[in-house]
Amino acid sequence: ISLDSATQKTPRILEPHRKISGPPVFVEGGRTLVYAVTEDGVGNLWAQPVQGGPGHKLTNFSADRIESYQVSTDGNAIMTARYHSDSDVVLLRNQ
Repeated sequence: ISLDSATQKTPRILEPHRKISGPPVFVEGGRTLVYAVTEDGVGNLWAQPVQGGPGHKLTNFSADRIESYQVSTDGNAIMTARYHSDSDVVLLRNQ
């Protein structure tokens, strides 16, 4: 909904990826939303057209999660901070 519009309009409902894992960010003058999606422990960025249509992957990472992301002021670059966590399991028994 345009914030400067004097007329009431019906809000547009978007269908983002069901595994969205980060807050959306407007890019391209508000025409596209970028958001993080985590599937099987791997984070990637997706773009969703505001006018409708399916979203699509912007990145193709095969490991790690996205901690944060930021779009440049001109909209030509995206920075991602990714992280990886390892964990070990040890079983102790008292015999």
